[in-house]
Amino acid sequence: MYFNSYYRSSYDQYYNLHSNLHHPYCKICCNSEEISKFNELNERPQPYKSEITKKTRSYVTLACTSCRDKKEKCSGEEICANCKRHNRECVYIKPTKKRGPKPKSDKKPIITPALANLLNPVV
Repeated sequence: MYFNSYYRSSYDQYYNLHSNLHHPYCKICCNSEEISKFNELNERPQPYKSEITKKTRSYVTLACTSCRDKKEKCSGEEICANCKRHNRECVYIKPTKKRGPKPKSDKKPIITPALANLLNPVV
């Protein structure tokens, strides 16, 4: 049987059941090879999630037009790395759309006579 990460949890349970035996031999399944293969696998250090470090990517707020068109990661420099490498013109255009919520206006709402009648009904 081929051992890989897909089978790891079931073999962890299997190993825990049989680790108290003096010899790597299971009376239930009578298969000593499976346990010895599993022991060999466990001797190699396995990376844990806490040990795996993520690379921090630099964040560029505005990509050049060339990188935006090609959907490439822009370095954000005056002449970005991609444009230098491919001898392209590196142009940054600020977006016309502003991000974020719209500013609140000081204008009062227009109340029409029909709307006034709905708000203040005559009894």
